[in-house]
Amino acid sequence: MPEIEIQTVLNDPSTSTWLRQALESALRRDPVDAARDAELCSILLQRHADELLAAYSGGLSGKA
Repeated sequence: MPEIEIQTVLNDPSTSTWLRQALESALRRDPVDAARDAELCSILLQRHADELLAAYSGGLSGKA
C-alpha cells in the first residue's frame, strides 16, 4: 500500500529533509498532478546527474 510506504519513508530518521518536505508537500496536492511533477523532477535530476558524472569521468580520463 502506498500510504504505508509513504509513512515508512516519512518516519525513517535517515530520510533527507528535502525528501520529507517534498512528500509532505505532494500529499497536500492533487495526486495525479503531484505524481506527474515528481516524474518530471526525477527525469530532470537524473539527466543532470548523468551529465555531471559524464563530465567528471571525461575529466579523469583526460589526465594520465
